[in-house]
Amino acid sequence: MEGCTLMNRYNFFNSGALLVLVASIYLVGCSAVRVAPKPAVVSVPALTDAQPSQPWVGPLWRASFVQGVASLQSPQPVLQWTALAQLQGNAGCNAFRAETVVREGLMRFSAMAPTGTPCLQVPPGGQEDKFFGALEATRSYRIEGRDLILLDMMGVPLVRLSRTN
Repeated sequence: MEGCTLMNRYNFFNSGALLVLVASIYLVGCSAVRVAPKPAVVSVPALTDAQPSQPWVGPLWRASFVQGVASLQSPQPVLQWTALAQLQGNAGCNAFRAETVVREGLMRFSAMAPTGTPCLQVPPGGQEDKFFGALEATRSYRIEGRDLILLDMMGVPLVRLSRTN
Protein backbone atom coordinates (compact mmCIF):
# COMPACT_ATOMS: atom_id res chain seq x y z
CA MET A 1 0.00 0.00 0.00
CA GLU A 2 2.79 2.30 0.83
CA GLY A 3 4.17 2.08 -2.70
CA CYS A 4 0.74 2.80 -4.09
CA THR A 5 0.44 6.02 -2.09
CA LEU A 6 3.87 7.12 -3.23
CA MET A 7 2.98 6.35 -6.83
CA ASN A 8 -0.28 8.34 -6.55
CA ARG A 9 1.62 11.35 -5.23
CA TYR A 10 4.08 11.05 -8.09
CA ASN A 11 1.27 10.86 -10.65
CA PHE A 12 -0.48 13.84 -9.02
CA PHE A 13 2.60 16.04 -9.45
CA ASN A 14 3.28 14.86 -13.03
CA SER A 15 -0.35 14.95 -14.17
CA GLY A 16 -0.55 18.72 -14.35
CA ALA A 17 -2.92 18.85 -11.41
CA LEU A 18 -0.28 20.74 -9.47
CA LEU A 19 -0.07 23.33 -12.24
CA VAL A 20 -3.85 23.77 -12.17
CA LEU A 21 -3.79 24.05 -8.37
CA VAL A 22 -1.03 26.71 -8.38
CA ALA A 23 -2.75 28.66 -11.17
CA SER A 24 -6.05 28.57 -9.26
CA ILE A 25 -4.45 29.85 -6.09
CA TYR A 26 -2.72 32.63 -8.04
CA LEU A 27 -5.94 33.72 -9.76
CA VAL A 28 -7.92 33.68 -6.53
CA GLY A 29 -5.19 35.70 -4.84
CA CYS A 30 -5.13 38.26 -7.65
CA SER A 31 -8.87 38.67 -7.62
CA ALA A 32 -8.72 39.44 -3.90
CA VAL A 33 -6.28 42.30 -4.46
CA ARG A 34 -8.16 45.55 -4.63
CA VAL A 35 -6.77 48.48 -6.50
CA ALA A 36 -7.29 51.75 -4.70
CA PRO A 37 -9.43 54.15 -6.69
CA LYS A 38 -7.64 57.12 -8.18
CA PRO A 39 -8.03 60.23 -6.05
CA ALA A 40 -10.34 62.85 -7.42
CA VAL A 41 -8.59 65.81 -8.97
CA VAL A 42 -9.84 69.01 -7.44
CA SER A 43 -9.15 72.07 -9.48
CA VAL A 44 -8.38 75.22 -7.56
CA PRO A 45 -9.36 78.38 -9.37
CA ALA A 46 -6.30 80.22 -10.58
CA LEU A 47 -5.59 83.60 -9.11
CA THR A 48 -5.52 86.30 -11.74
CA ASP A 49 -3.57 89.53 -12.07
CA ALA A 50 -6.84 91.46 -11.90
CA GLN A 51 -7.53 90.45 -8.31
CA PRO A 52 -6.93 93.39 -5.98
CA SER A 53 -5.55 91.06 -3.30
CA GLN A 54 -2.44 90.55 -5.46
CA PRO A 55 -0.89 94.03 -5.40
CA TRP A 56 2.66 92.85 -6.14
CA VAL A 57 1.99 92.05 -9.83
CA GLY A 58 3.27 94.87 -12.06
CA PRO A 59 5.27 97.30 -9.91
CA LEU A 60 8.99 97.08 -9.23
CA TRP A 61 9.95 95.98 -5.70
CA ARG A 62 13.32 96.97 -4.21
CA ALA A 63 14.86 95.05 -1.31
CA SER A 64 15.72 97.07 1.78
CA PHE A 65 16.39 94.11 4.10
CA VAL A 66 17.78 90.63 3.32
CA GLN A 67 18.25 87.98 6.02
CA GLY A 68 19.09 90.32 8.85
CA VAL A 69 21.05 92.87 6.78
CA ALA A 70 19.32 96.25 6.58
CA SER A 71 22.03 98.27 4.81
CA LEU A 72 22.32 96.67 1.38
CA GLN A 73 25.05 97.37 -1.15
CA SER A 74 24.17 99.11 -4.37
CA PRO A 75 22.63 97.93 -6.61
CA GLN A 76 19.96 96.59 -4.32
CA PRO A 77 18.08 93.45 -5.38
CA VAL A 78 14.80 94.08 -7.21
CA LEU A 79 11.81 91.94 -8.18
CA GLN A 80 8.98 92.42 -10.62
CA TRP A 81 6.08 90.05 -11.13
CA THR A 82 5.15 90.04 -14.81
CA ALA A 83 2.21 87.75 -14.00
CA LEU A 84 1.08 86.08 -10.82
CA ALA A 85 3.18 82.98 -11.51
CA GLN A 86 6.11 84.69 -13.29
CA LEU A 87 8.83 86.82 -11.78
CA GLN A 88 11.90 88.60 -13.06
CA GLY A 89 14.51 90.48 -11.12
CA ASN A 90 18.08 91.31 -10.39
CA ALA A 91 19.88 90.08 -7.29
CA GLY A 92 22.51 92.83 -7.50
CA CYS A 93 24.81 91.23 -10.06
CA ASN A 94 22.74 88.55 -11.81
CA ALA A 95 19.41 89.03 -13.50
CA PHE A 96 17.05 86.08 -13.07
CA ARG A 97 13.63 84.67 -13.81
CA ALA A 98 11.56 82.48 -11.53
CA GLU A 99 8.18 80.88 -11.18
CA THR A 100 6.04 81.68 -8.17
CA VAL A 101 3.11 80.06 -6.45
CA VAL A 102 0.99 82.48 -4.47
CA ARG A 103 -2.12 81.23 -2.75
CA GLU A 104 -3.95 82.16 0.46
CA GLY A 105 -1.02 83.77 2.25
CA LEU A 106 1.52 81.27 0.95
CA MET A 107 4.32 82.15 -1.45
CA ARG A 108 6.97 79.90 -3.01
CA PHE A 109 9.66 80.60 -5.57
CA SER A 110 10.88 77.84 -7.90
CA ALA A 111 12.67 77.23 -11.18
CA MET A 112 14.99 80.18 -10.54
CA ALA A 113 17.22 80.82 -13.52
CA PRO A 114 19.97 83.40 -12.90
CA THR A 115 22.17 84.59 -15.75
CA GLY A 116 25.29 83.14 -14.10
CA THR A 117 27.42 86.26 -14.51
CA PRO A 118 30.59 86.12 -12.38
CA CYS A 119 30.22 88.76 -9.66
CA LEU A 120 33.69 90.07 -8.97
CA GLN A 121 32.50 92.99 -6.85
CA VAL A 122 30.24 90.81 -4.67
CA PRO A 123 32.00 88.35 -2.35
CA PRO A 124 30.75 84.74 -2.26
CA GLY A 125 28.17 84.30 0.47
CA GLY A 126 27.39 87.99 0.28
CA GLN A 127 24.25 89.93 -0.45
CA GLU A 128 23.35 88.16 -3.71
CA ASP A 129 23.78 84.65 -2.27
CA LYS A 130 21.71 85.64 0.77
CA PHE A 131 19.00 87.07 -1.47
CA PHE A 132 18.73 83.90 -3.58
CA GLY A 133 18.78 81.80 -0.40
CA ALA A 134 15.99 83.92 1.08
CA LEU A 135 13.83 83.50 -2.03
CA GLU A 136 14.33 79.73 -1.90
CA ALA A 137 13.40 79.66 1.81
CA THR A 138 10.28 81.83 1.40
CA ARG A 139 7.03 80.08 2.36
CA SER A 140 4.63 82.96 3.06
CA TYR A 141 4.33 86.72 2.94
CA ARG A 142 2.89 89.71 4.75
CA ILE A 143 2.00 93.15 3.40
CA GLU A 144 2.68 96.22 5.54
CA GLY A 145 1.65 99.43 3.79
CA ARG A 146 3.82 99.63 0.64
CA ASP A 147 6.13 96.84 1.80
CA LEU A 148 6.01 93.15 0.93
CA ILE A 149 7.72 90.99 3.56
CA LEU A 150 8.78 87.48 2.57
CA LEU A 151 8.71 85.00 5.47
CA ASP A 152 10.22 81.59 6.12
CA MET A 153 8.21 78.58 7.36
CA MET A 154 8.36 79.86 10.96
CA GLY A 155 7.15 83.35 10.01
CA VAL A 156 10.58 84.95 10.35
CA PRO A 157 11.14 87.85 7.91
CA LEU A 158 13.69 87.02 5.22
CA VAL A 159 13.30 89.93 2.80
CA ARG A 160 11.57 93.31 2.95
CA LEU A 161 10.68 94.73 -0.45
CA SER A 162 9.37 98.26 -0.96
CA ARG A 163 7.12 99.15 -3.87
CA THR A 164 8.93 101.71 -6.01
CA ASN A 165 6.17 102.80 -8.37
